[in-house]
Amino acid sequence: MFTIAFAVAFSLLYIPVGSPIWFTGEDHWTFMVYLDADNNLNDVGLIDMNEMEHADPTKTNVLVLYDGPDSGDTHLTKVKGDDDPYSINSPLLAHEEVWQGYEANMGDPAVLANFIKWSMRNYPADNYALVIWDHGSGITEYQGNESRGIAQDDTDHDFLSHSELIEALKEGVGDERLEIIIFDACLMGMVELAYDLTDIASYMVASQEVVPGDGLPYYKVLKALEEDHHMSPGTLSRKIVKEYDEYYGDAMDTTISAVDISRMDELTLRIDELAQLMISNIDEIKPFIKEARCQVQSYYYPYYVDLYHLCELLSEDENLGSCCSELMVEIGRSMIAERHSDSVWVEGGSVIDSHGLSIYFPASSWEYFEYYDGESGFLGFAVDHQWDEFLRVYLAC
Repeated sequence: MFTIAFAVAFSLLYIPVGSPIWFTGEDHWTFMVYLDADNNLNDVGLIDMNEMEHADPTKTNVLVLYDGPDSGDTHLTKVKGDDDPYSINSPLLAHEEVWQGYEANMGDPAVLANFIKWSMRNYPADNYALVIWDHGSGITEYQGNESRGIAQDDTDHDFLSHSELIEALKEGVGDERLEIIIFDACLMGMVELAYDLTDIASYMVASQEVVPGDGLPYYKVLKALEEDHHMSPGTLSRKIVKEYDEYYGDAMDTTISAVDISRMDELTLRIDELAQLMISNIDEIKPFIKEARCQVQSYYYPYYVDLYHLCELLSEDENLGSCCSELMVEIGRSMIAERHSDSVWVEGGSVIDSHGLSIYFPASSWEYFEYYDGESGFLGFAVDHQWDEFLRVYLAC
């Protein structure tokens, strides 16, 4: 997320310490929020928490692990409704099984895994949704001397890399499954991430571009789920996309999509076909690929590009046309909802040519990260598929 200015500074005025509370039956939805505000996002984190309380969830278990910027300010709560926009009044829950001591390191995979396991065990439901809330940077682990990833914890100087995130999710979910994983964080709408979630979740909701400081409209989403607590995972995923798009409109460049993760195996096989075709014809078509790379929709990190738009540009070459067309069809099948602003607010660009999934495509060798190679084991997508092989051939020519 990007921090935005606010007319009113919010602070955590009051959190009552209550007795541990456990859910004893089974409900339709348990909605987990891993809210890492242990950085410069604390003000908007408190606003989002108040939005959740304002939605007054009684038919949905809304569980939040909240960490602010101070030492010892981590809280595990079950959201309880109120109309106080300045304080978090939801009761605290027992936390020893989630983290030890007074301060959670949100960049520790064990904390995320424990939060998921604890929530599923104590609040069983027919459907589980998980929000990862924080700054995000897609699959990038490092940029210069600045650490990236997601769940950046400033108190502990830590973060979750892509591989740590996947490790924590697998351990946390265990034999269960998330119906929806939602990234309320920048730049996470990537095919590499969606593929690595294949055994973990059914749908992924994420943005290809940066997420404004307000993040998801939690009041609207949770209120809709409260009014229709039998809502299916696909319907809820579409609802999140719709509400996000309507909340921001064309006021700034935003993207949001809901991806059917079950389509990732077929989609990545089509990516393999394209990669192999480009490798085998690289001497002939590299200038054409380079031109397409210059024109393709890109994002805050210019080495993240829209996969569909790339195929659309590459399809103009007779060697690649059929393959690209098939891949574009498969991308369309994987999208259950996709929205993007149609205005041009960013100087020199916009998000008009967005279609829901980005892929890593550096324009030059100095932008290539060695850990992207399948041999590093960092990305399951790179281990199993051939996009990294194409990138190395393309950048070496």
